[in-house]
Amino acid sequence: MNDVADDDLQIASRIRAARLARSFTLTQVSARSGVSVGHLSRLENAERLPTVRVLMQLAQALGVSLTELVGESASESEVHVSLASDRNVSGTLDKSLVPLSDPQSLVLQAFELQLEPGRKGEPTCHLGEEWIYVVSGRVNVLVGSETVALGPGDATHFPASIRHCLKNPHSSPAVAVIVASTGSLPDPSAH
Repeated sequence: MNDVADDDLQIASRIRAARLARSFTLTQVSARSGVSVGHLSRLENAERLPTVRVLMQLAQALGVSLTELVGESASESEVHVSLASDRNVSGTLDKSLVPLSDPQSLVLQAFELQLEPGRKGEPTCHLGEEWIYVVSGRVNVLVGSETVALGPGDATHFPASIRHCLKNPHSSPAVAVIVASTGSLPDPSAH
């Protein structure tokens, strides 16, 4: 349990450090990300755990990769190798997120998402595309108004600008690999 609490504190610290390194105020990051000032403050103080969607919004607003916020370190090489023994896991009660791609990539990100039974997910959208491959268990992917049921070996690919969400309404855990292009998030004030 201490490892999870330590990871939460480290993510909070990384969010704050990225903001301060760019001399952004909470208000500026809020405007750029669509995350309220109060929620940002609670995230930076580790009073709340960020969802994957919020981490993606903050990474885009801060100009960093998602994996930097969850603790993957950069490499000097042009070739990124993701060793299982070196990965940082970020989690909440209903899921854990394991970065698989180069933490410096601002174009493409890959993650292993472990979904606990009953995980409801939170809808998100962003520019680019998303590809989801189910390694084990069963998941439901809600894309717009369509629900796609996937089992081991199944995959789906869709424009990430369509509101989407990954759920595990089943009684067993599930593992999926997600690959997403990380274009700019839509301006929340435009809607």
